[in-house]
Amino acid sequence: QLSATGLLKIVKTIFNKISADFLSSRARTRDPLNQGLKGKIKQISLADSLMSALAMFSLKSPSLLAFDKACRDKLVSHNLKTLYGIEHVPSDTYMREELDEVNPQNLRTSFTSIFAAAQRGKLLERYQFLGGLLLLVDGTNLFNSENVNCNDCCVKRHGDGRVSYYHQALAGVIAHPNNRQVIPLCPELISKQDGTEKNDCKRRALQRVLAALKKEHPRLKLTIASDALSTNAPTINEIKAHQPSWFISN
Repeated sequence: QLSATGLLKIVKTIFNKISADFLSSRARTRDPLNQGLKGKIKQISLADSLMSALAMFSLKSPSLLAFDKACRDKLVSHNLKTLYGIEHVPSDTYMREELDEVNPQNLRTSFTSIFAAAQRGKLLERYQFLGGLLLLVDGTNLFNSENVNCNDCCVKRHGDGRVSYYHQALAGVIAHPNNRQVIPLCPELISKQDGTEKNDCKRRALQRVLAALKKEHPRLKLTIASDALSTNAPTINEIKAHQPSWFISN
C-alpha cells in the first residue's frame, strides 16, 4: 500500500468520491445536465482532472501547458492511464475551469488518508525525532497579479498607487534529517476569509493548521520548525494552548 501505485489508488478513491459529490451537488443546483462552463456536455470526470493535476506536479511539469504537451508522448500517456488511473487527460484550459470550482477543503481527506496509510505501514517509525515527529512549516506564494483577482484574493496597496492581488499557502511536511522523502500535510490557504475585509496572514493560517492537527491527530507529538517570523509570543502561546508537547524552533 505504500508503493507509488498503492498510494495513488488511495488518492484516486478519494478523488472519485469528490467527483461524485460534486456531480450530485451540481445536479441539485445549476447544472443538471453536467454541462461545462461553456455549455458543452462534459466527457472528462472531475476525478480525472484532479489526478491530472497531481500527475503534473509529480512529473515536475513547469506549467499546465507544458504538461498538456507532454501528454502527447506515448510513454507519458501510458503511465497516466496505468499508474494514475486517468481515463481522459483534460486540456490546460479545461483543467483550470474544473479545478477552480473545487473547494480545497474537499482535498483534505486525501492527505489524511495517506498519513493513515503511513501509520498503518509503520513508516512513521523512520521519522522519529526528539521523541515525536518533526514538522516543517513555511509559507509560499501561489499567485500574484495586478490585473486578475477574485473575491478570495488578499490585496496589497503599493506606495506608488498600484494595487496587486495575491494568494499564499502555509505548507507543512513531516521530515527527518536522514530521509530524502517527506510526508505532506494538507496545506492551509492564506486568502481572504468569508465575511472579512482584512487580509489573511501566515499567523492566522497557522492557527487553523494547529486546530486541524489537534482534531485529526490528537496524540501526535511534534517539534514544529519554522522561520524566525514565527518565533514570537502569540505564535508560541497558540502552540502551547493546542498541545503542551508541541515545541517550536527556527
